[in-house]
Amino acid sequence: MSKNLVNLTLLQVEEEMDHILAEQPDHIQREFIRRDLFPDLTAYVLSRVPNFYMVCDQGQGKSLKTHLIHESAERQLARESTILNGIYYVLEKSQHRQRKKEKVMV
Repeated sequence: MSKNLVNLTLLQVEEEMDHILAEQPDHIQREFIRRDLFPDLTAYVLSRVPNFYMVCDQGQGKSLKTHLIHESAERQLARESTILNGIYYVLEKSQHRQRKKEKVMV
């Protein structure tokens, strides 16, 4: 049976992004959906936090329980803070690109 490399941090980040975004004001949530900023936020966070990997049998990666991964509270808080900062950074960057595009069109 073949094996897969699974980025455990990616699984955690995707789960936490959903929770943290759900706590944000509605207009922020709508903008994230409208502008499709989830990949941007994922890239922002993964490039700023330590990533951890695991090798598992093919097909097993999606069934991993991210809440069973043990890590320090400090690391978890740092990742959550990075997600929160990233939400506003990615949104601001997207808005800036949009304004720049609109100026070029005028």
